[in-house]
Amino acid sequence: LRSIRHHYRRLLAVSNHRPLLDSASDKLASGVRVQSLGPVKHLLGWKVDRTPTSLSISQPAFTTEILKRFKMDACTPSPTPYDTTVISARKPDEAKLPSSTPYSAAVGCLRYLADSTRPDLAFVTGLLGRYSHDPCQRHWHAVQRVLRYLRHTPTHGITYKNPMPYQSLQAYSDSDYAACLDTRRSTSGFVAFWRHAPIAWQSKSKKFVASSTWEAEYVSAFHASQHINCLRNLLCDFRALNPSTPTPLHIDNAGTITTAKSAHPTPKSKHIDVKYHYVNEQVLRRRITPVKIPSRDNPADCLTKRLKPTVFEHQLTTLRLTATPSSSAATVVS
Repeated sequence: LRSIRHHYRRLLAVSNHRPLLDSASDKLASGVRVQSLGPVKHLLGWKVDRTPTSLSISQPAFTTEILKRFKMDACTPSPTPYDTTVISARKPDEAKLPSSTPYSAAVGCLRYLADSTRPDLAFVTGLLGRYSHDPCQRHWHAVQRVLRYLRHTPTHGITYKNPMPYQSLQAYSDSDYAACLDTRRSTSGFVAFWRHAPIAWQSKSKKFVASSTWEAEYVSAFHASQHINCLRNLLCDFRALNPSTPTPLHIDNAGTITTAKSAHPTPKSKHIDVKYHYVNEQVLRRRITPVKIPSRDNPADCLTKRLKPTVFEHQLTTLRLTATPSSSAATVVS
């Protein structure tokens, strides 16, 4: 309690059991002065909207603040966060971006959005972050394109619906192949859904060059399986998941699924580092079950590569990203 008294000003208590929540609040109030602020509406830049059937999280105020800070609040909106031009490192004949240009600050703000409530920004912000040490004008234009996309979708966020039919944990993984022109490395994408909405996602450049599309997809499945185990342990602690039920991992590469299900290494997979066969072990232990899915319906696809506008719009629907309701229209319930 002494630590709480000196270091905390606001606490967020979460529970699905009201008597337990009240009991914890009473015990806390016995040692420090506590004032209940009711159901959370704003937290760390997040806006939380409740209706009788849903809960939505978004960051419209933070998005508006970013646009104003970088003088893009009156810019022309863009339907996608990137164009079809491939971004690469600064060429020797290109001038460096002036030091007064807030490139790193803009990428950092966008990254916070991407990690919090905007998985649709995860790929492009990770890509732009690779050039923070030596950006040029092309990179700054790419940042401005993302800001124009935010101008187009300032209220987009994630909506969790309740009550609804029970759905277990669902995971998706994907990878591009040697798309980075500077290193020829691939990018892994992962997204996990709970109750028809994303709860965890990642877009990450691999640390080595994959020799094939199959290998790139297999390593992506490894990264996804690590996240899945973490989420399974958390949900099992909450008693919200049956530990004996394997988690479906949707993959759009048939060779990856075959290797993941194989009880013995094949000549094709012998060169892969031992740690990446972790996914194979999880399948054999029935903690994960690989499932084939078409690329078009894989929500992790937009976390690995640039997509055409029509495909990107479709991927937004698979990610369940929509404009969140306004506070005035939401009915707050406890």
